[in-house]
Amino acid sequence: MEHVRDQPNWKSTTLANQVLRDHNVMVSRSQTYRGKKKAIMQIEGSHAQQISQLWSYYAAIREHKLGSRLKLKLENSYFQRLYVCLDA
Repeated sequence: MEHVRDQPNWKSTTLANQVLRDHNVMVSRSQTYRGKKKAIMQIEGSHAQQISQLWSYYAAIREHKLGSRLKLKLENSYFQRLYVCLDA
């Protein structure tokens, strides 16, 4: 999964060669494609869960610290930055 996270644009043949080098196991192109797809779903799924937690954190601060300033920036559903200035 680390290879897919680091190089999400790898072709299936390149990934199959890396699996062969790392684990000494030959995998077919379809196995590589399915494995890469599953790894990407796990990686992006965890991102979606973390983004939802950010929105919960954002809402909780807004509710409990009324004078606070918050800015949350996302691009293409990916977290970019969070600015928080809590009121005293």
